[in-house]
Amino acid sequence: SRAILPPLPGEPPVSSGATVGDVSVISLDKPSANAIGLLPVSRTGLPRDLWGVTPETELAEALRRERFEMLPAMQGLLLKLALAELAPPAIMAPGGRPVLFLARVDKLLELGALEPALALLEQADATDPEIFRRRFDVALLLGEENRACDALRDTPSIAPAYATRVFCLARGGDWDTAILTFGTGRAIGQIEPEMETVLERFLDPELDDGEDLPPPSRPSPLIFRMMEAIGQPMPTGPLPVAFAQADLRANTGWKARIEAAERLARSGAIDA
Repeated sequence: SRAILPPLPGEPPVSSGATVGDVSVISLDKPSANAIGLLPVSRTGLPRDLWGVTPETELAEALRRERFEMLPAMQGLLLKLALAELAPPAIMAPGGRPVLFLARVDKLLELGALEPALALLEQADATDPEIFRRRFDVALLLGEENRACDALRDTPSIAPAYATRVFCLARGGDWDTAILTFGTGRAIGQIEPEMETVLERFLDPELDDGEDLPPPSRPSPLIFRMMEAIGQPMPTGPLPVAFAQADLRANTGWKARIEAAERLARSGAIDA
């Protein structure tokens, strides 16, 4: 027989509670976005398990804190981390959200490296609203409006903002539906006043009374492209460096192209 020892007086409890801890969820039929990269370990020289057991949310926050005003060698390392193909963190973010992947993409956008960012985004789950929004914006900044709208058409599960829907309907030549959608969005208050003014001029050039629209306070890539379409292109100098990519096209003057290239080279987005 075994003796049952009585509990010791004042013994601390084994657990502070009986609640269920956070459970990470991941789909088994598709790879994690955090595993997506453009540079294999054979090129980067980084260990595949570089992230280790540091929680994914901490890694994402640390990456977002880094600024590109640094020495070129540090810029190169930052780009390498953003593009590296590594194993996902052992401790994922709650809900299975790819917060580290999104932080890597946002860092590329902050540096103005749009083409690598788009290459990463096109490998990820397009039905994720945050991934789709970034993919759409990057395509607009690269001057690939049709590619952006094709992505919207090919992802019917995404419910885009009214302004995005109107823009793509108009780009596809369906002007009647675009105008109807615009009127519906305006009636139910789903289009911001600044966006409403630009969209209205974009859909109906006859509203042009000869006066330029006031420059938007915080232009999105969509507003930036529509301002260009109505004949009021915005200078990219005061805008975030990602907008400078729009000035690298052949239809831009040499001075603007050179200044944009210098900005992007300073951030490490293009080769000097």
